[in-house]
Amino acid sequence: MEKEEHIIARKEKLPSPTTSAETLRRLWTDILDLPDISFDDDFFLCGGNSLTAIELLIKIQREYHINLPPDSIYRYPTIKKQVGMLRKKAATAREYHPLIFPLRDEGTLPPLFCIHPLGGWMDHYLKILTAIDSDRPVYGIRGRGLEPGEVLPITVEDTAREQVDAIRTVRKTGPYYLLGFSNGGILAFELACQLQEQGDEVSFLGLIDVSAPGTEVRYFKTLAATLFPGPVLGKIPAFFEAYLKAHPDSRIYAFILNSIRSVFRKGLSRKGAKSLPESVRDRHAAVHYKENALAHFPKESHANMIVQLNASRIYIPHTFRGDLVLFSAGLDHMLYPGDVTRGWRSLITGTCEVIEVPGDHTNLFDEPHISILREKISAKLAAFR
Repeated sequence: MEKEEHIIARKEKLPSPTTSAETLRRLWTDILDLPDISFDDDFFLCGGNSLTAIELLIKIQREYHINLPPDSIYRYPTIKKQVGMLRKKAATAREYHPLIFPLRDEGTLPPLFCIHPLGGWMDHYLKILTAIDSDRPVYGIRGRGLEPGEVLPITVEDTAREQVDAIRTVRKTGPYYLLGFSNGGILAFELACQLQEQGDEVSFLGLIDVSAPGTEVRYFKTLAATLFPGPVLGKIPAFFEAYLKAHPDSRIYAFILNSIRSVFRKGLSRKGAKSLPESVRDRHAAVHYKENALAHFPKESHANMIVQLNASRIYIPHTFRGDLVLFSAGLDHMLYPGDVTRGWRSLITGTCEVIEVPGDHTNLFDEPHISILREKISAKLAAFR
């Protein structure tokens, strides 16, 4: 009886042919910028190419939360054929936790969990999937807020707590393998700490181009804005900060940052706390949010990104008992001058291996840099079988 109910429930979730066709036509129109597209038109005869085929594939995967082979658009070049592909995939797909997106769900090695960067999706990890051993399953962990009605947690620890629950639906016990890019690296670090606190082993913790949270420095900036309000006095801290940032190699800059961290960790960080208290969160967010900071991201995603950014800015990390691998595109001169580990070494008990990668934070996942990043990640993960 339970099996029959499961089959019925699955069939009810299958995408309607009419709905899917209209949704796909909308995706095609967004990419090809054509007004009249029929369900029998060929994507490539309508002007599509290899790059736009990848874009369409990513949009379809995001829309339906399913994993598709890279050559799917070539094998199913019309909307009608893509509808059939989606229904066939949905009929045989395994049911996952809402936050789990299977990038590759086959293999005998322990799975790698890739934590979403700012925005909540896993597009970046699709670009490095081919570099990961084909015998290792790879799962993306998406963020809340991508589905209607979803509410984002306001702290990193609350976000990670839910993601730990999601991970355990795939793999109940360790060892766990975690990878996080940008803001996803901060989430991956907290995930690793929570898994350890629950008695599990974290064998691999890899972070891609992200610095340790500079919460203490941002807290003092907030404090300065509170102590020196107004149009005149309020400019004093900003002037001082701008001068120091312009001279990141100066000893006085490093001394001030180290002093702030020392005072913060000894006197301001409450034992057991992982985020700043609610009493300072609003002020903290107001001081650090810049209107143009998210200008290059889609406008509809800004609200979610602001919540995620604020969560990371008030996060106070604990210590991870193990090793960490940092794939770094360069030093963080502003928050961690002279520190190649970008602050992570002080937050772990093991070694912090820094693997240099080309490019910068904005083009790291673009050619020609992505090819080298793939090689570095592949070589490192090969040691963990």
